Amino acid sequence: MTKTPRIVSIDQRALIVNSEGQVLLVRESELDWDLPGGLLREAMGWRESLEDQIAELLDMQVVGSQPVYAADYIDPVSGDYTYTSVVLCDVFSNGYDDGNYTEVKWVDLADIPGLAFAAFDMKEAIISHFAK
Repeated sequence: MTKTPRIVSIDQRALIVNSEGQVLLVRESELDWDLPGGLLREAMGWRESLEDQIAELLDMQVVGSQPVYAADYIDPVSGDYTYTSVVLCDVFSNGYDDGNYTEVKWVDLADIPGLAFAAFDMKEAIISHFAK
């Protein structure tokens, strides 16, 4: 009997907050809201990988300062494992290029609970970070 290899993924998301206290959210096609980011890139450290992805996806320069949330998920069918970390990022400008996403916008913290997120963990990460 051949075992199917399980995939282990490390997903990184950037919690980017502007000077007005708004959070930058993204949406791909008709999917729900998410934090920008993606999978850890091979041969890169977590900080370098996330900063590179944000520069590529949003044409925005950020510096990852600290992880603020982590969660894991095991797909019940495939057994694939995903570890997600949310990293608070310092941003050098509020401008961005949304060419890689269907929609990008700054959202007030008060509006976060009413939004649908692609992953519940992202909403929980944002709310729990600011509840401190």
